[in-house]
Amino acid sequence: ARRLGCPPGEAAVFEDALHALQTAKADGFFTVAVPDAHEKEREAVLAAADIFLPDFFHPQAFLDAVQAAMRQPQGRRGGTK
Repeated sequence: ARRLGCPPGEAAVFEDALHALQTAKADGFFTVAVPDAHEKEREAVLAAADIFLPDFFHPQAFLDAVQAAMRQPQGRRGGTK
């Protein structure tokens, strides 16, 4: 966020790893889970993120979902979990 010149709450972190999502969330970032199909901790990954996206193959729907979720107050974000 510092390199982008914005606060963490205005930046999104895209991750498939539980520890990375938890760290980003603790630092105040908006978190997007894009889990690996073989992830052993899939449910925990989904629960840790603000929003879940199954893949990056539908860019406009993907961007719309992230933008809509980021406009919601923190702690009340739903998205496509």
